[in-house]
Amino acid sequence: MDKEFEELIKLRQAAQRMGIKTQTLRRWVQSGEGPPSIKTPSGTYFFRSSDIRSWLDMLRNCGGGDGILLEKKENSADTGAYN
Repeated sequence: MDKEFEELIKLRQAAQRMGIKTQTLRRWVQSGEGPPSIKTPSGTYFFRSSDIRSWLDMLRNCGGGDGILLEKKENSADTGAYN
């Protein structure tokens, strides 16, 4: 899928898919440690699912990400949740 037309998800939904608190994801993004994001002028963060997957893969490959849900759950294709 072309990234330009990929659906964007809000910070809360991204955090839920990753199994972490919204405050944690916000802190990571603000410090430059989180997945790529888009911030609107009003301060709302959006993420592309493919960017989250790539970021999680990078964590897995470098041995990080303890406590983060790293693999997509087999039975949750419709929710997009990661396990």
